[in-house]
Amino acid sequence: MATAESMNLETHLKNMKFPAKREEVVNFARQQGASEQVCNALRQLPAQQQFNSVSEINKALNAESGDHNKAQSGKREF
Repeated sequence: MATAESMNLETHLKNMKFPAKREEVVNFARQQGASEQVCNALRQLPAQQQFNSVSEINKALNAESGDHNKAQSGKREF
């Protein structure tokens, strides 16, 4: 999965009004011309979490990416 930085979220969410939930973020990004890869990554955000900034979205995506990478490598963190 691509990292939040590589997806250039700031560009796609530049004028996003916060707070916003996942579906609002995905829909806004799509309206701004985000690629399907970006929209699919945003769909991995927690559904009921309210985001207050692009920075929070970046952190959540990077955390999801880290969890995904750990699962694939079979490593556990204690």
